[in-house]
Amino acid sequence: MPRLTCAGEKNPELSIGLDDELASLHQAFTNTQENGGDVRVILGECGAGKSHFFELATQETLANNFIVAATSLDLREVPPNRPQRIYLSLIRLLRFPDSIETGLKPLLEKIVELTNYSEIQDGMSETFFATALHNYLLMRGTPNEALTSLIDWMSGEKVFISDIRRNAAFKSKEFKIKSPSQLTTAADQYCYLLYAAKALRTLSILLNL
Repeated sequence: MPRLTCAGEKNPELSIGLDDELASLHQAFTNTQENGGDVRVILGECGAGKSHFFELATQETLANNFIVAATSLDLREVPPNRPQRIYLSLIRLLRFPDSIETGLKPLLEKIVELTNYSEIQDGMSETFFATALHNYLLMRGTPNEALTSLIDWMSGEKVFISDIRRNAAFKSKEFKIKSPSQLTTAADQYCYLLYAAKALRTLSILLNL
């Protein structure tokens, strides 16, 4: 973890003995920008500094203009066999290099404000994610419970899907908003949602096991 100076500012330079690890991390940034992704695994005994490095990696990742999604898996709150909880935890803790706000909303705002937003929508046409994203665009001007519920649904919260469909500004019969299953076998649905987020903006996912 970057230590705090007397002025309260984070100073990664005070993390000592991690030159090789940081070099590997920065190589992962380069590989991600050039090839679309990369993976690093951090192994160590309890107390070896894994959490320290995860926080340092988060700061370095944000400094390199990536979005960070980080979570810690445990047997009770975020068990590895519950994809819905993993997805929800990752989305709740989304962090951005240019905003202190966390969660999905800042990402949605960045997407709909892009000059090529219509091209992005065309590229996602005939998907239920595109339907949800278009509804966000139409509803964002009047924040209310319906908009909050829509964002909650996209974030993986448990909501009444009938309310989401009824309050939607845009309704598609072929690609209506679905209710992602809570079952383990639905892992592919949440991987699809994470891939959609990654395709919209560079995303770094940190899993602390």
